[in-house]
Amino acid sequence: MLLKIYCDYERKEGRVESCSRPPDHGARCAGEELCGLADGDTIRIDAGQVLRCNFTERLLERNAILSAR
Repeated sequence: MLLKIYCDYERKEGRVESCSRPPDHGARCAGEELCGLADGDTIRIDAGQVLRCNFTERLLERNAILSAR
């Protein structure tokens, strides 16, 4: 599954849509909105990985959190 993220930096909001991969491996968006985004929201990608929406700074930040053992 692929996620397509739209950002409106002026309004400090965005949205996430689900996308699929057809057999030719080109990305095609299914157009299904999963959720709206606000400044400072985080999306959990996987265990220890998050995507933070920093619309104020015009950034999407990906953080990998490693085990602190």
